[in-house]
Amino acid sequence: MESFLHAIVSSLPANSSKLEEYKQGQEKDRICAQIIRFCQSEWPNKCNISKELQPYWTVRAELSYIDNLLLYRNRIVIPKGLQDITLHKIHQGHQGISKCYERVVTAVWWPGVIKDMEAFIKSCPQCSQRTPLTCEPLLPTTLPNHPWERVAADLCQLKGSVYLVVADYYSRFIEVKQMASTTATKVIEALKSIFSRHGIPEVLISDNGPQFASSEMQEFAAQYRFTHITSSPLYPQSNGLAERSVRTVKGLLQDAEDPYLALLAYRATPLPWCHFSPAELLMGRRIRTEVPQTQEQFKPKWPYLEKFERAEERHKLKQKQNFDKRRRARSLPALEMDTLVWVNFQNHQVPGTVADSADTPRSYHVNIPTGQVRRNRRDLRPRQDCGRDAIESEPEDPPSGIRTRSRTGTSLRPPDRLTYYQ
Repeated sequence: MESFLHAIVSSLPANSSKLEEYKQGQEKDRICAQIIRFCQSEWPNKCNISKELQPYWTVRAELSYIDNLLLYRNRIVIPKGLQDITLHKIHQGHQGISKCYERVVTAVWWPGVIKDMEAFIKSCPQCSQRTPLTCEPLLPTTLPNHPWERVAADLCQLKGSVYLVVADYYSRFIEVKQMASTTATKVIEALKSIFSRHGIPEVLISDNGPQFASSEMQEFAAQYRFTHITSSPLYPQSNGLAERSVRTVKGLLQDAEDPYLALLAYRATPLPWCHFSPAELLMGRRIRTEVPQTQEQFKPKWPYLEKFERAEERHKLKQKQNFDKRRRARSLPALEMDTLVWVNFQNHQVPGTVADSADTPRSYHVNIPTGQVRRNRRDLRPRQDCGRDAIESEPEDPPSGIRTRSRTGTSLRPPDRLTYYQ
């Protein structure tokens, strides 16, 4: 047995100078020195040892002292003073938790090494900046109580021209206005023209473009007595109807010989999930197009609104289910005040601190070195202070993502070359 353990030491993945460094570290470490004495003589009863030695007492049968080196199975026991530098070496190349786990379980050990390794990687600034953004479950918008109560606005470019697109959340009716200029004054003038036809909405939702974030727009909203809500910067999904309407308009105008007939066709076409057209839902009547219809069909007649609302609810539920499944969406925990985060600012990740939550869902005000910005929760990556707290618990469960069972339920075990020492 002893010759077998000597063979293990000689095959350890470390050169002689590194082994010597760990040997000296173990000798200087008070805890390791006591464990070495216990391995050379006999372990006392658990109630007779200090609390800091109890995690080692639990695995005492798997600790050995061979060739002046303290081992746990075939892994080097790392003294307290060398644990941080060892974690740096394990995380070299900024590999993820799963790959670092594989390095740990074949080379080094101390009580709580897996939890320490996970905490170290999560506190790595470079890794936390590169963490993929998590898609949260879709938040369907509530159907307004009546047409033109809530509208969305956005600007889009097509073939060298800029258009203002305004869409009704209730009917999906779209208004399009070609813009000679995109200043706040001109955008407000176009909105006034649209509102003069359909009425002033109660709520206008837009992005944070300079035209919509201007003081002039605030004055316009106050004068016309509607609420103006802006979506989170860098997160167009929060103004989904406007973004979808922009795609619709671009599709209509891209190759249309007559853009006005293209818009007319859209407004007169029934929505597939409720079989009512945007014009019917907004104005209570069908509009005349190039497609022949009877005179009876043009008489004003409100759609069966309860039927429409039920169909709309089913449509949004199905839309949410498909979105969440396709994006593998999962809810993110809410952020408390003073939480440390990484923020995307001018295409760079900068450190920030959560100031408070904004008025819109999943949106936060964040303090950064140059001021304060607003971001959606999805765009905020939590960051941690460098360093770690020692974890003295022994459980060495694999991190999430490491499979311990097959799909049929069979326990997965490492190959014999990794378990021969048990």
